[in-house]
Parts: sequence; C-alpha cells; structure tokens
Amino acid sequence: MTELDDLRFPIGRFNPPASNDASIRGAQIETLRMLPERLRGAVNGLSDAQLDTPYREGGWTVRQVCTTWPTATPTAMYGSSSPSRRLAHNQAL
Repeated sequence: MTELDDLRFPIGRFNPPASNDASIRGAQIETLRMLPERLRGAVNGLSDAQLDTPYREGGWTVRQVCTTWPTATPTAMYGSSSPSRRLAHNQAL
C-alpha cells in the first residue's frame, strides 16, 4: 500500500472471506449488532476538541464518522438508503 492508502485504510483494505457460511454470517451480524454500543463506549467522555479532530489531514473527524455511519451502513449493505431498505436492514438485525 502507498502512504496515502496507509492513512485511508489504517487497518488495511477489506478482504472478503473465502467462504460465507452460516457461522461466519452469524459472527458478522453479531459484530454489526454490537457496533453502536461499542462506538458509544469508545467516544463516551471525549471532549468536543477530541470529537472534532480528524484522524489524518483532510480526513473525517470522529464526530463525522459517528454521525455518518448509521446512514451509510444501509447504503453500503444494500446500495440504497431508502426507507424501505432501512426497514429491511433493521428487521434483518
């Protein structure tokens, strides 16, 4: 990866699993289910200055990531953030 890639993808680019059986999907669903709670815990107690600090030059702030993630997830998963898609997403979890 280039230096910019290192900054854009601090944990690396996504590599999908070779297989996607029910146990893997179950673990992935559990990870998504726990994400809001873990995210709240991670930012709880941060000051406004910390929330408004970008993780890299030109990058998003913690606040931007935290407020965008809930609306971006249905789009990433389903290619749409329409209300019917969001409803399907919420019912699936």
